[in-house]
Amino acid sequence: PINDLSNFVFDYFRFEDRKKFDIRKNNEIGRLIYSFNAFAEKSGNRLVLLNENLEKINEELAMAKTDLKRHTRIDPVTNLCNRMEFDKQIDVEWRRMQRNGLPMSLILSSIDAFDEFGETYGRHLQDDLLMELAGIVEKNCMRAADLVARFGVNTFASLLPETDSPGAAKVAGKILEAIEKSAIAHESSKIAKIVTLSVGVGTVV
Repeated sequence: PINDLSNFVFDYFRFEDRKKFDIRKNNEIGRLIYSFNAFAEKSGNRLVLLNENLEKINEELAMAKTDLKRHTRIDPVTNLCNRMEFDKQIDVEWRRMQRNGLPMSLILSSIDAFDEFGETYGRHLQDDLLMELAGIVEKNCMRAADLVARFGVNTFASLLPETDSPGAAKVAGKILEAIEKSAIAHESSKIAKIVTLSVGVGTVV
């Protein structure tokens, strides 16, 4: 019985056997086996719990990696692509347009009197302004291939692959119309009493 118990313990800790050891005698060996069975049951339950915790930790780690990857490419204020991601994508699209001999357009939109807006209304509303204008610019770049990024502190870049100059100018016009329609107050601006953008459009084949 002692050899059997020794082999059982060895197999148990090699995770090859999860069965309880049969208690055949009510003596010292039998009581030892009974104690070990109780220990084995508790440790088995603990291992199950540890495995469940490990799976949960792995799921949280995967989510954290996804979040980290997202944060490296997304601007936290506007939820647009950041400058680093824009630089990667413009290189990819440039090469694609080059291979196919197609036009690529770029629209740069800068918020006028941005610093004055922050001084007048505060940093919190300045961030809100960035979020609202980012949404307007992105909404008017409607194709799946179009990319809108935060290019600078108060500047958005709209990358428009396979878009000629008239097409890009039309998109820029829609952005300006939408900004004017939003009529966001800007009392300290010397241009107008609402928020305005300065927009530049360029196209290259």
